Amino acid sequence: MTCNYLAIGINLHLQIFSLIIAIAIFITILNLIRKEYLEIRYSIVWLVIISSIVVVTIYPKILCFIANILGIGLVVNTLFFISLIVIMMLVFGLTLHFSKQARAIRKLTQRIAILEQEITKLNERSRN
Repeated sequence: MTCNYLAIGINLHLQIFSLIIAIAIFITILNLIRKEYLEIRYSIVWLVIISSIVVVTIYPKILCFIANILGIGLVVNTLFFISLIVIMMLVFGLTLHFSKQARAIRKLTQRIAILEQEITKLNERSRN
């Protein structure tokens, strides 16, 4: 299956606009890291995604190459397919993280309940 390289021609204005938006998001992520609103381990994924967008914007033939490897006829379908996979990976990662946080919260809640019960018992003993 071959891909028509002319079919992926991107308007120069659209390329420039995409680069400006990607660079603005990249700078925003770096500022959020610097201000400690966003942890580095969570921001790496976003920095990789933004960097990939920049590379594809500068070299749009990469999508055609990927389409040929995957056997996808249209470049736009390749873009949607890759986007869907990335979104699914992000959602799965967030689901794992939220599950871990829920377990930690449940354990902490149980520990607090046990400590409160022990404090209540100690207060009752001290009154007697």
